[in-house]
Amino acid sequence: MPMPLSRVHVVYGEPYLVPPGLDSQGLEEQRLLVEDLMNRVYHQAWGWLAKKAIFSPEPGR
Repeated sequence: MPMPLSRVHVVYGEPYLVPPGLDSQGLEEQRLLVEDLMNRVYHQAWGWLAKKAIFSPEPGR
């Protein structure tokens, strides 16, 4: 939780709707797609922060 009056950067991707009525194979395909979309936003956020030299994406640094 950020401290009061601190800066916060929020990063989010495009909205994505999973089609209704999918079977288990369709759900797994959608799960993999959503996971990929989330990973892309995650890496974009860390790339932006690395350019700003605020944080390091490696744990323990």
